[in-house]
Amino acid sequence: MQKVDRLGWAVGWSFQGYGVRLGVRSNDPAALDLIRPFLAPGVEQTDDPVVDHLLSLRVGPTQRASTIRAYNLVYLDHMTVTRTLNLQEALLALENEMDLLVAEHSQEYIFVHAGVVGHAGRALLVPGRTRTGKSTLIAALVRAGASYYSDEFALLDPAGRVHPFPRRLQMRNEAGESSIRMTPEDLGGSYGFAPLPVGMVAVCPYKGVKRFRLRTMTPGHAILTLMKNCIPVRRRPADTMAVLHRALKSAELVQGSRAEADAAARVLLSRLEQSAAAS
Repeated sequence: MQKVDRLGWAVGWSFQGYGVRLGVRSNDPAALDLIRPFLAPGVEQTDDPVVDHLLSLRVGPTQRASTIRAYNLVYLDHMTVTRTLNLQEALLALENEMDLLVAEHSQEYIFVHAGVVGHAGRALLVPGRTRTGKSTLIAALVRAGASYYSDEFALLDPAGRVHPFPRRLQMRNEAGESSIRMTPEDLGGSYGFAPLPVGMVAVCPYKGVKRFRLRTMTPGHAILTLMKNCIPVRRRPADTMAVLHRALKSAELVQGSRAEADAAARVLLSRLEQSAAAS
């Protein structure tokens, strides 16, 4: 940590969200304007000098000799997170670390890697890590009329209800690289804000199959699937299990490989409507 501390930090800021206090420092006094667009929804700047975790962003010089590479560096405490010539990549790495710190250490919510939409007064959860087609399916669900809650995390409160984490959708190109970030308005949809009970959990990875067939999951299978995607499960296993049981007590649990996202979205929303009407 002492080596990192000697790198010439000029400014620092405190942020707080979801019960987690974060510090960010930089060698560039103008870095705050760069950082703001990458703050998680619900994270705000504060004046509290005491933080739980410290991130450092070292911005490489824009004026440099041709023989010197101007690396942008991101540190979490004393550990190097990324070292890149691309400032945008450094800011995305900073964003990812901030999100994970909040997700792992929040005492207010259980953060689950899942896309979420709201429809018919219920939340539809699509669990899955990056590059499983989750964001593509969430975008299709929004186009089909669902309200957008998140394409990254489902936030479960102690009662098992889902709260929004409305970061813009991150869509990827065919090569799997980051492309553009979109709002639900870009898709003809809107944000959802009210906490919702879980109406459906759908495990629907992209497999390129010809026909989308849904099968019912057992509660045990659904719990295990969500546990694999729960960020704080190692720190708070008992709390995580209890919240998941509450969240799934009235939810329909389905799985099935999919191909075209828009067709799968229509099937899922229709089934969610039927389930909500029957409850």
